[in-house]
Amino acid sequence: MRGAGLPSTDIALSRETRVLVGAVRWFVGAATEDDLVGLLGGSRLDWSRLFEQAEREGITGIVARALDSLAPREGLALPLDRWRAATRAVAVSNMTSLSELAALRAMLRRGHRPMILLKGAALLNDEYRGHLGLRPLGDIDLLLRPSDLPAVTGWLRDRGYKPVSSSSPFFSRGVVSFDLHTEIVGSEWVGLKERAFRLDPAALWREATLLEPHDPTTLVLSRVHLRLHLAVHALKH
Repeated sequence: MRGAGLPSTDIALSRETRVLVGAVRWFVGAATEDDLVGLLGGSRLDWSRLFEQAEREGITGIVARALDSLAPREGLALPLDRWRAATRAVAVSNMTSLSELAALRAMLRRGHRPMILLKGAALLNDEYRGHLGLRPLGDIDLLLRPSDLPAVTGWLRDRGYKPVSSSSPFFSRGVVSFDLHTEIVGSEWVGLKERAFRLDPAALWREATLLEPHDPTTLVLSRVHLRLHLAVHALKH
């Protein structure tokens, strides 16, 4: 049963926030270009505030894509250059991260060591339709079997990656970072998660699917486990 929508007067949103929400709804097919035009019309929009808010939320690429869809329309003065430049910058940063991920995947294939790609990098192909500029990756999250952790951390250290502390599973080198996990909920770090939720590790690995048909060692969570993981991850945000 679908719940009733809240009247617009119940939640006071700034105009810029309404535009951001509208852009995301357009991207997922829940709003039309005419809906976007309606949000952009009327009183003057604070484009700088809109851009800063989109950057904080990590959706400059999605908003840029929505605005680009309106570019052919007459009567709209859209400052697209800044948005397009931000999208290109995100794409370049993501390509750097994905290049390092490809090298790690090759090492794992040689050793017949499986891994499960989590969160942002796992969503690029399907949810973001392969467009590298739509979402900044930040760090790349990997689920590993505990027995494979030393091989991966050793590989990262050999390539110049440093952990944020001697016992940290978070490794960085320049703009690229890897966050290594041996269990999905993160209960070792966030006790609330352990009390609220538990996933069977054996089921995670058993039901995971191939990211790409030609690579037998790089997996993604099943659709059900992916959604559960994203929901639980939101507990710490």
